[in-house]
Amino acid sequence: MAQQHLCSFLLISPAGANSQSLGIGIEAVKARDYKSIILLAAQGDADAQFNLAFMHEAGKSVTQNYAEAAAWYRKAAEKGYADAQKNFAIMYYTGSGFSQNSIMAYILAILAAAQGNESAVKVRDIILETLAREQIAEAQNLAAEWSVGMSLPAIRDFKTGR
Repeated sequence: MAQQHLCSFLLISPAGANSQSLGIGIEAVKARDYKSIILLAAQGDADAQFNLAFMHEAGKSVTQNYAEAAAWYRKAAEKGYADAQKNFAIMYYTGSGFSQNSIMAYILAILAAAQGNESAVKVRDIILETLAREQIAEAQNLAAEWSVGMSLPAIRDFKTGR
């Protein structure tokens, strides 16, 4: 049931992203200029990285490709882009394109929610209901240690202890 609720948050349109300005990449997005978006994203523009990820996740103007979406969401999320953190959290929670990981999903939702992203607060709270006390503590500690520009934290497997 919780996964169904998260799906309603999944496909925010770039035009509806309100926690960050869409910056210089917005004209390229409006024009569906994939080459310009990818160039901006490759140059490190977080707005373009988010938009490119969204395009791949939703199959907008490109073939749907969750692996590409995850790669671009990760880049924007590591820059502190709240909408990318939230969407990446949902991908981890639902297992879209890779193995489902509720702890990583919760970490990302914590990071996005801490920036005041209202939909991330809802996502965070839904994920929280599915975690054990130890998982919550681990995720909160890892989120607290993370800062913009760092790689996203590595997650310990609670079954194996590694």
